[in-house]
Formats: sequence, structure tokens, C-alpha cells
Amino acid sequence: MIADLSDWDGEDRPERRDSARIVSAVTRGLSTARFIRFAEGRNA
Repeated sequence: MIADLSDWDGEDRPERRDSARIVSAVTRGLSTARFIRFAEGRNA
């Protein structure tokens, strides 16, 4: 996941072979961060 994100140029191009992995990594990261904020009681 780290390698995919570090190789990513920041552009959203669905034709890239690793596009699904990048989208998945970003989505998992955001979901994890939101859960941690909720679990720590800072979900205001």
C-alpha cells in the first residue's frame, strides 16, 4: 500500500493498472481515521 501511494503521481486515471489499489488504500485510510476519532470520543 505504501509503495502504491508513493509511486502515485496524484492524478485520477482509471486506466492505470494500480488505480483500484490506490482508491482502496485511500478509502481504508480515511475509514480507519474516522473510526479512531469515533473511538476516542472526538466525533463532533
